[in-house]
Amino acid sequence: MNIPLTVALITYNRAAYLKEAIQSIFNQTYQDFEFLILDNGSTDETPQIILSLKDDRIRYVRNAPGLSASFNWASAIKIARGEFVIIPSDDDLLEPQMLAKQMKMLANNAGMSAVWVNASIIDAQGTIIQERIAAQEKDRIYPLGEYISRYPSDLLWPHPSTIMFTRKFFQERLISKTYYDREASKKEVAWEGGDVLWPAMMNIKGSVGFISRPLYRCRQHSAQGLNSIDPATPVIKVYEILESLSRKTPQYAKDKGVYSSYLARYRAQREVIRCSSPKLTQATLTKLKAIFDKATADTSAHCDAFLPLLPLALILSQNGYDVSAPWSAAHPAVADRPLATRALLAWAIGRNAGKNIFSALPKNTRIAILGTVFISALLIHEARELGLHIECCLDSNTTRQNKQFFGLAIHPPSWLESHADKIDCVVLSSERDQEASLQAFIARYAPSLNTVSWKALVKNTTNTEHKKNGRIQ
Repeated sequence: MNIPLTVALITYNRAAYLKEAIQSIFNQTYQDFEFLILDNGSTDETPQIILSLKDDRIRYVRNAPGLSASFNWASAIKIARGEFVIIPSDDDLLEPQMLAKQMKMLANNAGMSAVWVNASIIDAQGTIIQERIAAQEKDRIYPLGEYISRYPSDLLWPHPSTIMFTRKFFQERLISKTYYDREASKKEVAWEGGDVLWPAMMNIKGSVGFISRPLYRCRQHSAQGLNSIDPATPVIKVYEILESLSRKTPQYAKDKGVYSSYLARYRAQREVIRCSSPKLTQATLTKLKAIFDKATADTSAHCDAFLPLLPLALILSQNGYDVSAPWSAAHPAVADRPLATRALLAWAIGRNAGKNIFSALPKNTRIAILGTVFISALLIHEARELGLHIECCLDSNTTRQNKQFFGLAIHPPSWLESHADKIDCVVLSSERDQEASLQAFIARYAPSLNTVSWKALVKNTTNTEHKKNGRIQ
């Protein structure tokens, strides 16, 4: 029997949201699919909910206790029978046309290996708090190798639960170990940035597509697990894999050097985020300068190869180094780039003109910084230049909490519930365009606390930014 599609819903102790998630799958305008429900040993009412369903398409698989979410994902791929597979989550919702739109794009593009859709973010009650995760407003089809080539400039990453992919193209070796190895099945396999690898690996096999309409509602709620991913080393591994994949693409000759620059940036980030003392040591600064010099040695490289190095150039500038690179040549190239790229370039140009992005804030403003990676370090340096009081950093990553970052305590965001009176403003340091959802996240703990994005600070205090449609937004 030919099964065109498997919808594999993975679940664990989410009975409160499960019925709604399942109903959104039943409500699809496209109905020709196998419906796998993979329960990772839930201890709530999940089994009763699933066993009460009456639909011949359902296959219910209940795992033994103690297995990882990664194993559940591997199981979905391993036992699916459909030509295409999609793996939504148990607390999210599919818009009724989602599967139909994806299947239509796959049908209209022979050899396409994967397609994903834009998503919105909803709160626990289902209210939309961010209209779209990806800012892009046009559908995209990336021919063979083109997604890998364009990713450094487009920075278009999918929500993993929205990716519909060709099962036969998925590399068996990537799931077999997790599925068959008893010890591996109990371990989480999670890389920061790993969501990019999925379409990248598929793009080696065929074209991949993106549907810009938000057709998936990603729920943000307090019952979700805490992030425990090392923010330094795994992302380096991701870019090493992307660089390796890029060598297999027809575009590699023109793109050579871009992924090397990203690797330089994240290797520098690894050094920066290790800093617990108020200032970087001279040894660390020397290492950062060496990374920068090596990455910028080839002045004939495409301007795309210089853009990933902007955070590194900024932190060297903040520590008294005279760094020079052809940033001005990048101006025409950034008009259609993501907001973070344009804002970083504007920040660098503003610093060269003697401007500080915190200059618009009152001198007595007490701030906390959400996040403890590269942008956060830049914000700490910039704020201290003006003598602003930084109370602390906030981070939901459990590997970072209760440590020091540039001499500042790192607290979980829940710290705000009892200490919001110590803060006037939380500065958001994310490079992704997710300000609305981050503001809602902070509001869980301190509803009346002001928040501001670093990108908004750049916009408000620099006049040399490269503008898109007349403004940085």
